[in-house]
Formats: sequence, C-alpha cells, structure tokens
Amino acid sequence: MRNHRKIRRLQRKQDRQRRANHPDCYDDRGRAIPGKHPAKKSRHQWETETELQELYRREAAHRKTLHGQLANQVIAMGTHIKTEKLNYKAFQRIFGRSIGVRAPKLFFSILTRKAESAGGKVEEFSTYHTTLSQVCLCGQKHKKKLSSGSMLATVVW
Repeated sequence: MRNHRKIRRLQRKQDRQRRANHPDCYDDRGRAIPGKHPAKKSRHQWETETELQELYRREAAHRKTLHGQLANQVIAMGTHIKTEKLNYKAFQRIFGRSIGVRAPKLFFSILTRKAESAGGKVEEFSTYHTTLSQVCLCGQKHKKKLSSGSMLATVVW
C-alpha cells in the first residue's frame, strides 16, 4: 500500500538536505543552476535516500502482488483473453506520474504470462475498426457525437 504522506515528506526532507549541503548549486531564488550538480551526500542524506528506496521497493512488491491476484481472478474466468491494444505512452501523457503507481503494462505482462502458463493466450485487437464506444447495449452501432456528454469512459485500477 502506498504511504503517500510518508513518501512525500521524505522527498521534501531529501531536497532540503541536498540544498543545505550544496548551496552553491542553487541561485538566490532557490532554482538549480544549470551545469552544477551536487557532488557529495551527507550521511543523513544517504539514510533518507535508503529509507525512501525501501518504501518504493515495498510499494512495487505490493503492486505486483495485487496485479497477480487480479490476473488470477481474470484467468479463473477463462484462459483465452481478448483485450484492446493500448498505448501506454498515451496513458502517461493523459494521467501523468500517477500511471506509474497503477502500472497497467505490468498487469498486462503478468496476465499474459499466467494465461500462457495455463494453456491460453491473450490477444490484442485494434480499436480502429471495432468502435466499441459506439456499440449500444442492444448490440447495434449508433454514431455518437464527440462533443456530447453521452460518452462515458471509465478506467478502474
């Protein structure tokens, strides 16, 4: 589980330590001077960095466990899985850094590996010709305007 508050506080502490140890690398407004990089780290800065790395490691392990559990639930429904071909770089542009916390590509790779080991496979299909957002619940295709509020997109992670 991500401890946002503790991670943010440690990041701020690390930044303060870096600035205190290397005041010549920052101008009077607190901005980094281009070309000047902090050379040495204090013992306390190393300790803060180690603590922050441990939190990141635990977060990654927890995320991998949750992805594995979800992949097992999907595999329990069937081993032949069809999914949209997604552009994960576009997710980064849309959602920013928070996409790293959810790691959808990691989930997809775990799902693919588990499906193959169960004797199934994961197929990706292009959404260019399928027009999934225009298919009604009745099964017919209805052209929808992009400007209307009738389209509902939900991403659950």
